[in-house]
Amino acid sequence: MTRLHKQLLHAGLALMTVATVGAAIPGATANAATRTVPQSLRNTWFAWGKGDGGANRVKITAKTYTNTLGVYQHGKWRVNSEKHTLKLGKKLKKNKTFTLSKKADRNGYRTLTTLDQYNKYVMKVKRVKVHNKTKLKMITKFSDNSKRTDMFFPVTKKIVNTYMD
Repeated sequence: MTRLHKQLLHAGLALMTVATVGAAIPGATANAATRTVPQSLRNTWFAWGKGDGGANRVKITAKTYTNTLGVYQHGKWRVNSEKHTLKLGKKLKKNKTFTLSKKADRNGYRTLTTLDQYNKYVMKVKRVKVHNKTKLKMITKFSDNSKRTDMFFPVTKKIVNTYMD
């Protein structure tokens, strides 16, 4: 074998190796590109409820969103109403998925959208610091003219051990 043939053989083997590795990479990058909720929004958040509902607890993980009303009793969360856990999706499905905008708007809010059997809820969410304390700010829009702003605190041992009833 001449020197030219050896170089061509090595170049061919290198090209095949690159092609084989390149064919395997799209599967890996597709899994790596799966959308998740940003780390800044993930936590179990809590807000005092109004009336007999108790408290409102929002739990956000990498792929789920759960919103319930209930109370902490003896260190455990007791649900007073229905509990729905929604999975992160690209399209809204009634009582099954929620969507989250890929990028924050100019004010730093991401749009979280849910759909139940009656209504579509559009919420603007972001993590904020108020008086040096971390909170989740959620703005819910009910119609073109009305909106409600809620502040959620991270769930701490102090909140869990508080008897609320």
